[in-house]
Amino acid sequence: RSIAEGLVGRWGYDTPLALKALKESNGYAESVSELEILKAMEWLARLEGVFAEPSGVTCIAGLSKMIETGMVNKEEEVVCIITGSGLKDPESGRRISKKPTLVPASISEIRTTLQKHLTRLGRG
Repeated sequence: RSIAEGLVGRWGYDTPLALKALKESNGYAESVSELEILKAMEWLARLEGVFAEPSGVTCIAGLSKMIETGMVNKEEEVVCIITGSGLKDPESGRRISKKPTLVPASISEIRTTLQKHLTRLGRG
């Protein structure tokens, strides 16, 4: 079992095709852990606003690892195709979610909370 169920087990039916393409293109693959996948899900949701399912973010987790090891230069432009919506696996989304911030129902409180959040993200 894996949280990236779409890539393993009975759903990993594209594995032979993927391996063939990898060999023919002299490509490179990187294995990623469950924790790395969850971190990639959280990062993508928090920084880009994209809620993707675990199998769909393995490319982000792999890219992160390849940047860390120097296989990919962090200044390079890289395209990662996110192949699945987080709505396919809402349980994984719950695993990365933080508790919501409760805000009193007033415009000034909402503005203050939003400003704090934007500042924390470096956008305020």
